[in-house]
Amino acid sequence: FAPLGGGVQQNVDVFKRRIVNVVELSPWPSGALGGLLSSAPGPLGQASKQLQAARVVLELDHSFSADGDGSDGARRAAAGSTIS
Repeated sequence: FAPLGGGVQQNVDVFKRRIVNVVELSPWPSGALGGLLSSAPGPLGQASKQLQAARVVLELDHSFSADGDGSDGARRAAAGSTIS
């Protein structure tokens, strides 16, 4: 999946209990519309030319835990089963 000329990535580190989601996108149009804006006269065209290669990277870094995973200091079984 590539939003507006970018990409999406998810990095999961189970041992460190960490997930990082990264979204990269281009905030300015490319192709025919980008070319049209870049060729506009005056400040609009100049600004558009300079921003054609602009990239925005958004990163969400968060940690997680689950019942019984040991993150509270005592490792316990997260689930159990009974056989009768």
